[in-house]
Amino acid sequence: MGQDSKKIDEDHQTEHTPGSQVVEPDQQIACMRQALNDNLSRKIKAMLSSCVNCGLCAESCHYYCSTGEAAVIPVKKFEKLDRLL
Repeated sequence: MGQDSKKIDEDHQTEHTPGSQVVEPDQQIACMRQALNDNLSRKIKAMLSSCVNCGLCAESCHYYCSTGEAAVIPVKKFEKLDRLL
């Protein structure tokens, strides 16, 4: 694509093609939140609300056992998801 076919958004310093829409981060998060709420099953919502963040699930998580990274245990993933919801 040529430089003349792209525009630079002065506020955010990002390139976008003519006719494309720039979506604000807050609007993106709201859209993601709505999509998650629409698509999560009752079973998953119940599991999220019943998690007490004890971390006992870590020892059964094969990703955590192989890497030792705390960010991959289910409780940490639930925390991230909970912040979105």
